[in-house]
Amino acid sequence: MDLLDIMLDRLGRGESLAHVTILHQDGSTPRTAGARMLVFADGSIAGTIGGGQVEAMAMDMARASLRTGRSARASFDLTGGRDQGMDMICGGRLEALIEPIIDPAKLLPVLQAAQTCRQDRRPFTLLTMLRASEDENGVEIARCLRAPEHAGQPALRQGSCAGEQELEGVLREAGWEPWSLVRQPGADWLVEHYRPRETVYLFGGGHVAQKIAHVAHIAGFRIAVLDDRPEFASRELFPQAELLLAPPSFANVFGLPELAREPMTDTSYVVIVTRGHRHDADVLEQTLRTAAGYIGMIGSRAKREATYRKLGEKGFGPHDFARVHCPIGLDIGAQTPEEIGVSVVAEMILHRAGGPRRG
Repeated sequence: MDLLDIMLDRLGRGESLAHVTILHQDGSTPRTAGARMLVFADGSIAGTIGGGQVEAMAMDMARASLRTGRSARASFDLTGGRDQGMDMICGGRLEALIEPIIDPAKLLPVLQAAQTCRQDRRPFTLLTMLRASEDENGVEIARCLRAPEHAGQPALRQGSCAGEQELEGVLREAGWEPWSLVRQPGADWLVEHYRPRETVYLFGGGHVAQKIAHVAHIAGFRIAVLDDRPEFASRELFPQAELLLAPPSFANVFGLPELAREPMTDTSYVVIVTRGHRHDADVLEQTLRTAAGYIGMIGSRAKREATYRKLGEKGFGPHDFARVHCPIGLDIGAQTPEEIGVSVVAEMILHRAGGPRRG
């Protein structure tokens, strides 16, 4: 379960919790803006804002907020100079929002709308207004969610925190960065743009694919598996998969109704690890006709060159092949399926983080 699921589960059971979010950071800090942590009444936590003394102090403040019911913004200095008693010399500073959620009546509809958008693989934007309260150092918080039209569904609006004109101004200033803190007279705004979770489409369900799925799931990717052998596209081999397909062949595989409902986008990671070179080449040819953001194919450089020559005869060229990671995975000397799984997922994480593309 991720933090949204945990929040909905705990709040739905009538529990109180405190929500800790890093609003912004300057310099080097354990984690950056957008990192979150939940603190429960029994002192346990979910998520992390980086550990260490900062997290410990934030946990204390969160537990106190559950007793007082007051939200607050807290600054932490990690420069190692005139600090706050922290044995941390990361060199930066950060500010966190500490928000007790005791009466979730206003928040739950927004969280539920967010969960619905995620289940529908629908992009959405969450806006959080932060305004100084009359209480000393207190914060008034309001949230709203906006989702554009999607796959025939009308635009979605949930929650209220300002007029439409003001919201449009905040969104223009925020731009399209995943996370922004917009400062305006009278209030600051957190603007969070959410995209569908990155999905790894594993073509092939052999030993390497099983290890990739395991590691990728841990790293937060959604898992989909396709193999023309039903016994290799099974729940037993891929317990973490959210989509398992066993088509009769890999021919026109993106035309399958289940994949047609999930058009390939920049959040689609296609990993080609079928049982044979011919199938790999077939899937690669089809994938290059999509907008998949990451394409990886297992095999040697000799296999790659042979495959590219054949695809070149079909009109593909260097621009297409520059999209393909082959041999797949970072060069860490991986040999076993487990090690290859780590190297492939490491490369996907690098891609997700905007790292350099390898030809």
